[in-house]
Amino acid sequence: MRQASIIIKYNKKDISRDIAPFLLSFEYIDNESHKADSINITLEDKNQLWLSDWLPTKGDTIDATIVTTEWTKQGESISLPCGTFSVDEIEFSGPPHIVQIKGVSIPVSSTLRSETKTRAWERINLQSIAADIAVVSSMTLMFESATNPQYLRIDQVEQSDLAFLQTLCEKACLALKVTSNMIVIFDERTYEAKGTVRNIDRTAGDVIKFGLKSKTAGTAKTAKVSYSDPLTGKTASGSFTDPDAENNGVTINVNDCPDGDYDNELGSAEWDGEISD
Repeated sequence: MRQASIIIKYNKKDISRDIAPFLLSFEYIDNESHKADSINITLEDKNQLWLSDWLPTKGDTIDATIVTTEWTKQGESISLPCGTFSVDEIEFSGPPHIVQIKGVSIPVSSTLRSETKTRAWERINLQSIAADIAVVSSMTLMFESATNPQYLRIDQVEQSDLAFLQTLCEKACLALKVTSNMIVIFDERTYEAKGTVRNIDRTAGDVIKFGLKSKTAGTAKTAKVSYSDPLTGKTASGSFTDPDAENNGVTINVNDCPDGDYDNELGSAEWDGEISD
């Protein structure tokens, strides 16, 4: 018989059996990039335990694991570790009395997103910046990208470390996420090129519900990009037209450059376009 259960460790103590009678739902959101992963635990609280002795403290840690039994075949048991989360929000409602405990994958105690900083970096690459930020935040770094932009100088001005690092990753076309006390930077194109892990069949009971949308307004057909290099005075430009886009799609013109100076001698970049004086 198909079953799903949750293993919850609160501040490293297993409380799964204690909260099982009160558990109404558990939601885990694993964002691909640019957003923290999150969990939402919804509990019945008619005895108002969470309003008194069991009141959670923001910043406490929750380790969550989803366990399925005989989900796809008899005798099978599969575990999905969701990671470590910090209690970020507690919400009460009633009647009936219900409590929601929400956690995020970014430690509340970390300065990664809570403290704005102003500083300059010189002759450094993206991986080294990320490594420095990880150390200061008491986290580890996973850097999985062949692309590693190098900078003569880059300024962080009244930004949190997370916002600053996210901006650099977006300009380098890299994905950034924070999970299990780890900063992860990776190339989405590399992962998309990997083999299929599992096929999800909409007609085989894998999908509870889905939604699809198709629209014309705001849909781009062509993108044109240009950038003037302050070091050489040359302008690079290029464009791409989606052959499958609607004929009435809009054209996007982007005139953008990275924050800081890119050192052409320290690094290299691929460009499918033209360069002019």
